[in-house]
Amino acid sequence: MRVTLFAAVALLGAMTLSCQEDKLTTENQLLQSNGTIFKSVEGSVILRDGILDFENTDVLIAFKKKITEDTSFQQSVRDQTGNNLLVSQLDKQTISGQKKEILENLAPAYPFILNNDAAYVVGKEYVRFGQRNQYAIEEAKKNEINWGDEENIDNKKVSVFKYGKFTKVLSSDSPNARADFGPWQDLVGGGQREFYQVSPTSGDRKWIDEIYSRQAYLGTARNPNNPSDPNWYDRHDISVTFLIRLFSKSGRRWNNTTIARELTPHFSWQLKFGPNPSTAPVFGSGTVGPPCCVSVVPVTIYTSGDYFLPMADLTYVDVYGTHNSSLWYLEGSGTIKHRITGDVAANDWTRSWTW
Repeated sequence: MRVTLFAAVALLGAMTLSCQEDKLTTENQLLQSNGTIFKSVEGSVILRDGILDFENTDVLIAFKKKITEDTSFQQSVRDQTGNNLLVSQLDKQTISGQKKEILENLAPAYPFILNNDAAYVVGKEYVRFGQRNQYAIEEAKKNEINWGDEENIDNKKVSVFKYGKFTKVLSSDSPNARADFGPWQDLVGGGQREFYQVSPTSGDRKWIDEIYSRQAYLGTARNPNNPSDPNWYDRHDISVTFLIRLFSKSGRRWNNTTIARELTPHFSWQLKFGPNPSTAPVFGSGTVGPPCCVSVVPVTIYTSGDYFLPMADLTYVDVYGTHNSSLWYLEGSGTIKHRITGDVAANDWTRSWTW
């Protein structure tokens, strides 16, 4: 820059730019304090005083789905919400251990849903996550609660729900892993296998398959089976994921490894909910790879890290009040072939089971 020749011009330009930046900053701050973030046929999502306000649980579900599937929408939400959501703390690596633990127990969309207090508003209800539980109260009464003293929150004033990630790994391989789990019970599933890798490197290895669920209260909703029902009911969501991991042994410790591997899933599943597995209705079903027992060559997945196979991702309205007295029943059958790229065929693990 030729400062000596154009000092006056440069100074004027700097002043103009500064004024423009101040204006843009002010407008941006206003946008990040209040404004519509998302609209759909289900309703709207508004950023209001540092918290996302969802018109109803339908639009919350639509927003969560779009966040999960659309990375450009994720960036749009970042731009529109500034520092008001937990995703900003994650991006800047300033998030507290407590908030990080909360997010680790929730679906990946939640950093874009929760504000800096780990809360959101849906249909005039204030929903907040603590380390122990999830809480809901009429938004107008939220300041009556001492949220910093979670142990003494009065459950007569606040609705209390369990939430989180529930996982269980069997201590030994089982071809008939039980997969029944209650709203707040561990899911029993998965399995593991130890072996000695021969090629292209050598050492003790261990496959671990896990099945885990994430569950949370969303808010209230009307009876989906009876539009004339005037009552409101609790609405929950659940996701179930199959996770395949590979470990290497170093001394006495098993450590996650980045060894190249090939995975060939080929199974089907269905998820039921009710007090009895024989009468529980099916809430969802699907396949991972081609449907089990169909004569289609399954697709092999090439990866070098943990691999997540999404299964169920459901919401349900607890019309009959059976949430705490019922179980989820995961049923399925099929195979998953595990192989380290370049290793001897004798170490391949084709795991078959019936849930």
